[in-house]
Amino acid sequence: MATLPQPEVPPEAERVVGEVLSELAARSAFRTPKLSRADPRTLSLTAPHRVAVLPLALLQGGREVKPVERGWRFLIAADGEVIAGAEALARPDGRFAFGGLNEGPLVASFAAALQDADVREPGVEARLLLTPALHVAALWVVEVRPPEEERLLGGDVIVPIEPTHPRLPARRAVTAAAYLAILRSLAAGIPPGGAKGG
Repeated sequence: MATLPQPEVPPEAERVVGEVLSELAARSAFRTPKLSRADPRTLSLTAPHRVAVLPLALLQGGREVKPVERGWRFLIAADGEVIAGAEALARPDGRFAFGGLNEGPLVASFAAALQDADVREPGVEARLLLTPALHVAALWVVEVRPPEEERLLGGDVIVPIEPTHPRLPARRAVTAAAYLAILRSLAAGIPPGGAKGG
């Protein structure tokens, strides 16, 4: 995996995920195939990254696009190989709740995009950007900004990953401006209330 700058992860986000992972491993209670087969002694949390969501309403409006932060996600490695992801969801009170484990295609595609990424400058982070209503996901390479300025800027680099749309080929980097133009075009074809998941 590429050496990426490590963001400042809220300790509680990592603790919440780590505790659930340890508890499930101790009871051999994983319900997903890769985690069930893995040696629990080799499991580790790696590549922490923020998760942000682009709601459909933002794309259909003419407003500035400011993704909604959902929390933090960690890749889970076994013997050094990424096999799953785990999420810590941000709560309104500022704390975190365990958000679940996943072994789907998003895990492998995000890990592969991170492997390709050359994000070594200080103050730059790799994030997961989801647009649930369009069933689109991407790696968002972002220069860390103050909270009041956390928005998609035209020069940010976006790398679509699976799942994606044919107009957004996976693992081909585009600017945020180009990415948003395509998302807005796709969103325009969805009637209000006509999409689930955002």
